[in-house]
Amino acid sequence: METDSYWWPLEGLCYDGPLKDTLLDSIPVVHCTWKEWKERHPDSDVLAPPDDPKHRDPRGGHGAEEYWERPGMDQLFINSLYSGDMDRRLGEEVMVMGVNVPEGVRAYPVSDVKREGGVFNDDLHGFPLLVVCGPAADSIYTGTFDRRVGDRILEFEPEGDNLVDKQTRTVWNSEGLAIEGELKDTQLQPVHSGLGRWHTWVYPHPETELWRSRREEAPNVDPGIFGQAIEALREALHEVRIEREILNLERPLEADRGLVLKIDGDPFLFHHFQNQTAARDFAHFHNAHQHKTCIRTGRYVLQSNPEQFADIAVNGARLPDDKIQWSRMVENDDFVRRLERAAAQEDPGEDYPGFSEIVEGLNAKGYDCFPGAPELHADITHWSPWGTPAGLRPGEQNWFVVTVDTSDPFEIHRFETAEAAEDFRRFVKHALRIDRYVFYSTPLNRFHLPRFRMVDKPDEKVDWSEFLEDDEFLKVLQGIIEG
Repeated sequence: METDSYWWPLEGLCYDGPLKDTLLDSIPVVHCTWKEWKERHPDSDVLAPPDDPKHRDPRGGHGAEEYWERPGMDQLFINSLYSGDMDRRLGEEVMVMGVNVPEGVRAYPVSDVKREGGVFNDDLHGFPLLVVCGPAADSIYTGTFDRRVGDRILEFEPEGDNLVDKQTRTVWNSEGLAIEGELKDTQLQPVHSGLGRWHTWVYPHPETELWRSRREEAPNVDPGIFGQAIEALREALHEVRIEREILNLERPLEADRGLVLKIDGDPFLFHHFQNQTAARDFAHFHNAHQHKTCIRTGRYVLQSNPEQFADIAVNGARLPDDKIQWSRMVENDDFVRRLERAAAQEDPGEDYPGFSEIVEGLNAKGYDCFPGAPELHADITHWSPWGTPAGLRPGEQNWFVVTVDTSDPFEIHRFETAEAAEDFRRFVKHALRIDRYVFYSTPLNRFHLPRFRMVDKPDEKVDWSEFLEDDEFLKVLQGIIEG
């Protein structure tokens, strides 16, 4: 405000105005899950949102649709870049760790750092740099550091959830702090960096160098529960390459492990879910295309994962299903049977009616129910009916969006207990609860700014669904969920 300069918020860089090219001093920030942070810093305070009658639910609104490597830039945003030609070295959604030091500017894709085991020692034009992501195989606990300690330049390698330097065998955590060994309590100096999607880094830094890993497989991934199926496929002469673990923030809700694979050159994601209900829901809705895209066996889902957008520089339009190169293996009966036989036999976990049974059950009773809410999300090219971690409430397992009878959008929330579901129902008010499920009416005119789902209207100005007062609709839902 004082100088009318414009700043790039990701790293505090002034890109226009009297202070152009000024770089603010940075405070180290790590990217991780709340669980990971709480384990290391149990006494942390948490910033609580204010009580705002015009934005009653802080888990909704602009940004609530975000998820790890979420694709898609709309035209309004593209117009703000003033970038000339679009950069196509990476897909715009790829998450990168960008480093900006006097010696140079370089970007490190997170997936490539993970293929290095989550730890990479670099020389950035003479600057000895350490890039950390994890190093636990599914973690994105990120940091970038100067590798110099005194007159020594250390070289690091992963060791379990931590890292060690080769010179002294001191154990360090991913915040650059020595926790065991000769250099205990030494803190590596963080360097100026930012974590974000490729387009958030490259357009302020069009001169940035791009580092890529030459490894095809991460060195620290234990196949674990997937091992039996992978070995069976290899014995059947399929070439199976484990590129890396699926990161904790990119796993589908209710999945507890996952691998990024190449099978005979085709890209796949191999998920393991907490129970059969979650696996069945995921496979059901991802197979509701013109082409089959998933194989489910028990709590396992093997998902074909080809490029699905026409232009990786913007990912503004998803390809039609018949133009996407889905793997033919998911429709090969021999391959499917081999995978089903090979997947480890295990406790199926809790099994109860899921989102798929609810949608099919409503349709069977004459209600036109389909996944998604086109009127609410037509302008968001990347949007899907699946809930994101950003939208989870305390005690919630998963959530899903449907439209009933063409014009009534609902969010369906599934909680761990009926008590947690009732707490949520009382909070949102305009909802039905059946056991652990809450059906929350989310009409188009809830907001003054519907495109961003922001600025709540007063309740009396909103067209809440008439199904909330429909005893027959409630009875049908109870029959589907409670049996």
